Amino acid sequence: MDDRGADAGADAGADAAAETLFVRELLAQVHEIRQFHEVVEYTADAVWTVRTDEDTEVTLEYDAGSERLFIFCDLGTPPEDGALAAYGFFLRYNYQVTETGGARVAMRDEAGPLSMIYDLSEAELRAGILPVVFENLAAVLPAWRALVARGLGAGDDEPEPGAFPHPALRV
Repeated sequence: MDDRGADAGADAGADAAAETLFVRELLAQVHEIRQFHEVVEYTADAVWTVRTDEDTEVTLEYDAGSERLFIFCDLGTPPEDGALAAYGFFLRYNYQVTETGGARVAMRDEAGPLSMIYDLSEAELRAGILPVVFENLAAVLPAWRALVARGLGAGDDEPEPGAFPHPALRV
């Protein structure tokens, strides 16, 4: 009988455990600076939910295949009368990747809230950038949430993506 399949499975399990430990250590470093309210780890899925303050929950998901950590933050749902304008604004925002540092806004499902998404490569994570990202999140989320909650009506002047004090998570 060939044991290569068993060895490959054991190697994959060890790799997943190492990746989980890596992200766990990074979150511990960020916690020393940001003092999270709560961290919940879903080890089997390499997913963490971090409550950074009473109003903010951040989901982190490590994708081993791409060696990237994805960061998701809910922004809320725009009011019905401003939803179309808001969706158009965020599509244009997503197009400006050279200005946003790769932050983007998307919907989880048809009726779901908008979410800001940002991802970091393993090299960026090893360079110690995650604490800066959490600092930038704390700075940018209130403005984005206010924009989404207010909505963009047909008569509103649409803000330029660069008009916010911290328009993106560029680090």
